Amino acid sequence: SCPCDANSCIMSATLSNEPSSRFSDCSFSLPSRFSDCSFNQYSSDIIHYHECLLNEPSRTDIVSPPVCGNYYPEVGEDCDCGPPANCQNPCCDAATCGLTTGSQCAEGLCCDQCRLKKAGTICRKARGDNPDDRCTGQSGVCPRNT
Repeated sequence: SCPCDANSCIMSATLSNEPSSRFSDCSFSLPSRFSDCSFNQYSSDIIHYHECLLNEPSRTDIVSPPVCGNYYPEVGEDCDCGPPANCQNPCCDAATCGLTTGSQCAEGLCCDQCRLKKAGTICRKARGDNPDDRCTGQSGVCPRNT
């Protein structure tokens, strides 16, 4: 058994509606250093397989029910700016995880002061062989290679 003295813990055996910010006793009591072999393997993995660390999961990849207030907009939420006491986004209603009245978007490179940027606005400059990425006018998210 791994006691957790908070409402929710990282590496806990059960899911919770509360955001995790602490380690369970089992996770915390693990050794705090890597062996040389583990460190070398970890370093190699980070260098060669870093894409998975940079690949943000899609809203549809989440298997637990949506939780308003966890800072991650899940299916059914327009935005998620955390608990009402912590929300700093004027475009997002922290109590409902919906857009505030009059807002078209809450975040993203194609969102400016709660309004969608016009279709065709460059949101990411060309790099190498990739052309400029442009806003669609339908979402605050800057699509890749459109």
